[in-house]
Amino acid sequence: QNFTFNSGTPAVTLANGSVTVGSSTPVNRALRVRPASGSPGGNVTVVIELVAQGDENAIGFSLTYDPAVLSNPQSAVGSDAANASLNPNTSQVTQGNLGLVLALPSGQAFTAGTRAIVNVSFAVAANAPTTTQIAFGDQPIIREIAGVNAAVLPANYTGGTITITQGFEADVAP
Repeated sequence: QNFTFNSGTPAVTLANGSVTVGSSTPVNRALRVRPASGSPGGNVTVVIELVAQGDENAIGFSLTYDPAVLSNPQSAVGSDAANASLNPNTSQVTQGNLGLVLALPSGQAFTAGTRAIVNVSFAVAANAPTTTQIAFGDQPIIREIAGVNAAVLPANYTGGTITITQGFEADVAP
């Protein structure tokens, strides 16, 4: 038998001997890494996007990446988060983990829609492969989105791919 207890959020569902805690409705809110490209030995900027529902006030998350390919992360607020405060946690960047907390002033929320909230620039290794992944993790900062009333909001988290474009070497002569 299947049972769902929904006396508030989150719902608890018992089905086939398993317990699931979470909303029974689809989650449209998302945090995602926009695909980017860079060159070996150069820099690449990755944009973190929030697919906002219009009630998000603060966002915490960690990015995970291969530190042999990407290094020296530098973060800045994105074009749709100009009045937000950004606090990076760089204590684990040599292990490939960058933590970020972004918060709007109290009582404010991101406007519904797709919003560019954080830009992270990395140095690309000279011997970088043709692609590398950036994912969301929970070290050093647990992923969480909070609403204007400080309640935790459900969200999906989607990583992205960085394409490393290899240059061509050639002698140029007339």
